[in-house]
Amino acid sequence: MGYILDLDTVVYISQDLRRRKKKIIYTHGSFDLFHSGHSYLFNKAKKLGDVLIVGVDSDEKVRKFKGERRPVNQHSLRAEMVNNHKDVDIVFSIEGLAENEEDYYVGLYKKLSPHIVVVGNSFGFRNNFRKKLANTEFVLIDLLPEHQISTTDIIQKVLDTHVEKSE
Repeated sequence: MGYILDLDTVVYISQDLRRRKKKIIYTHGSFDLFHSGHSYLFNKAKKLGDVLIVGVDSDEKVRKFKGERRPVNQHSLRAEMVNNHKDVDIVFSIEGLAENEEDYYVGLYKKLSPHIVVVGNSFGFRNNFRKKLANTEFVLIDLLPEHQISTTDIIQKVLDTHVEKSE
């Protein structure tokens, strides 16, 4: 269990950790309706280094990418759920919307200066980032079949199973 901090504080801590030769791992996402795939990602990510920092997307950002009816859980609840995971050391909020998401994340990664950024299959900017961030390693965590689940799938299953269809 870690700490929920603001971005400026996380940047300061990240710089201090680098000075102390700690290996920093970073990942981010919406983490709405926390499930085994999220936990698996954190388990695998933490094994790559000393400190796992997780960015949790703001409600506004989740709505932009997942639709108006998302997130199911507000940001504070999602951040707390992530923070309570045993492998997570630091949590912060990824705020605001950018015109160019790729540039936004490149800037964020440069500020945090992690040794490794852990991403899943759905993160589309991976190859472009490798060119722009030569000193940062990008690691794709392939989920095992039993962990290949999404919040969208969970929501759909609940609707299919528990909501009567009107004809």
